[in-house]
Amino acid sequence: MTFAPGAGQRMRACAAARAVPDKLIVMTWSWRYEDAEGKPVEGPNETFSNQADAESWLGQTWRDLVAAGTAEVVLVEGDRDEYRMSLQGA
Repeated sequence: MTFAPGAGQRMRACAAARAVPDKLIVMTWSWRYEDAEGKPVEGPNETFSNQADAESWLGQTWRDLVAAGTAEVVLVEGDRDEYRMSLQGA
């Protein structure tokens, strides 16, 4: 099966809002916080309606996260990991 250019982006956009009878499920974005060994650490329980807002928030708060012991963050959309990023040397 072959998809047209940009089809992956459209599929992801459709997956972000799935219709359920009488309901609309909107996927949210959030951050998971980890220490240098990859173990979970406590962090703010913030959720965002889109990836850009989540990334903007991180850009404003990463220094506080590092000071509190966070070494890496994982951007999560719903129950899917989007990407992992180190805060070390930032």
